[in-house]
Amino acid sequence: MDQKSVQKVKSLSWLKKKLPPKLGSILFGIRVIGGIFVVFWVGFLFLESKYGISKHLATSVNSVLSTNLSGEQETGVQVTDFLENTQSGVFSADKLETLGSLKEKIVLLEKLYAQNPTEEIKLLLINTYQLNHQYIQARKLFYTLTPEQKKKLPLASEFLIFLQSFSQSSASEYQHLKELFEISVKQGYLSGEEVVYYQSALELSEGNYQKAKNLIAELVSPQYQDYKTSIMTAFKQYESLQDIPSYYQEGLIALQLMNHGFFGLAKKIALPLLNQHPSYILPYQVLANADFELGRRDSALVYFQQLLKLDYQQKNNYLYHLGVLSYEVGDYSQAVMFFSQITDQKLTLDGDRYLVLSYLALQQEQKALISWQRLIGYTELQKSDFYTFFQEAFWKPYREGKSSSYLAKDPKLVKTYLTQCKKLLAEKDQVVCQYGELGYAMHTGKTKSDFFAQAHRRARLYQLAEFYQLQGEIFAEKGHTNYAQENYLQALKLVDSQSEREYLKSLILKLSSEE
Repeated sequence: MDQKSVQKVKSLSWLKKKLPPKLGSILFGIRVIGGIFVVFWVGFLFLESKYGISKHLATSVNSVLSTNLSGEQETGVQVTDFLENTQSGVFSADKLETLGSLKEKIVLLEKLYAQNPTEEIKLLLINTYQLNHQYIQARKLFYTLTPEQKKKLPLASEFLIFLQSFSQSSASEYQHLKELFEISVKQGYLSGEEVVYYQSALELSEGNYQKAKNLIAELVSPQYQDYKTSIMTAFKQYESLQDIPSYYQEGLIALQLMNHGFFGLAKKIALPLLNQHPSYILPYQVLANADFELGRRDSALVYFQQLLKLDYQQKNNYLYHLGVLSYEVGDYSQAVMFFSQITDQKLTLDGDRYLVLSYLALQQEQKALISWQRLIGYTELQKSDFYTFFQEAFWKPYREGKSSSYLAKDPKLVKTYLTQCKKLLAEKDQVVCQYGELGYAMHTGKTKSDFFAQAHRRARLYQLAEFYQLQGEIFAEKGHTNYAQENYLQALKLVDSQSEREYLKSLILKLSSEE
């Protein structure tokens, strides 16, 4: 069997599509105890744990994040654009919310840590880095901990961090990893089938296949069955083929290790394969996706660009990943180029979402409007799609004291989004549609005082700058200068955009001149 035909039978499950960042989301309350924040993330951590390692880590993190929870919990749905509207200098426990993704949690924790580098924030940040596969960042921060601080982390944290971040070019670092594993076992940090699970992965990465098979056969707990099946299937797949070199088996094993979250060990196999057999596609795929998941964007870009040249059949998947990576490094023009070439219908929805975000970042409003027109044709839209549109159409211009250019250029599109929001979103998400309807009313000649009750209620629930700004304008119209100023100042704390800050300052100065 020739090389190309072998590659066709390999699993393509390694392609894990990364969804566009959600600029809006539904959030829930936090617990604040005596000015010290404790994030109620435990359930979310389990949802985010896609891979075996992350699942075990989440179990350990559970004990860290669930301690000292007491007091009253805020209720109510919160719609917010998270960090974009908050100055780094005013972060506090009151701002901390259960955000919609690990990335948003990390950005907030990083800003909190820069403002006030407490032990609690540092430990949370290390744990969240691990769950988001940012092991290099976790490692750097871990080695700044004191021995006493390390004891407050899940017991095997150093081993789990090093497992993903050891240098592929350093034999001593891999040896240190094995020493950490042995220490974790001897001291009881890992036990039972956990030991067998990690030991089998280490043996696989070293090519000790018979020993690994024997260990894998001992795994009986349900949580290890996917891993067990995947690895044994890879062996059987290779054994079913004839007249192929042995290194194909190594590629299949690397693929399955990567699929189960052993990114460092998968790379340990794939890098030598790539150097020795540069025409073998599978190592490129393993390395590209592993670095993609680990946040090593520069190297992931190189691997995906090479794959685009070598494997035309999977070009849409490679284009998508290249677009995501380009967007994440801030190369929005390049992101547009990649996303615009996608033809696979399974990828076009998320590709179009990224196109909208890329054009917004490039401040190319007309092209963004064209992408919005394409996006509204999908029936699988989510609340974040509508929230982002309403932000751009209504609330960003309102916070800058401007009229809506979307309404001026394409009023039909605006009305379509308002209509489709109510049609497509579930009852529990209709608050996003109400947010859009209020924004629409604000830009279509309605009297601001008509919205006082809504603005007052939503400002308390959602902590959004626009609702405090609206309350301030209503108080100013009624001559209640002190109340107006109080609301403008609160809005000022919640915005980050320079143009929005300047407009709020002008409103405050106007109050002073009228006194």
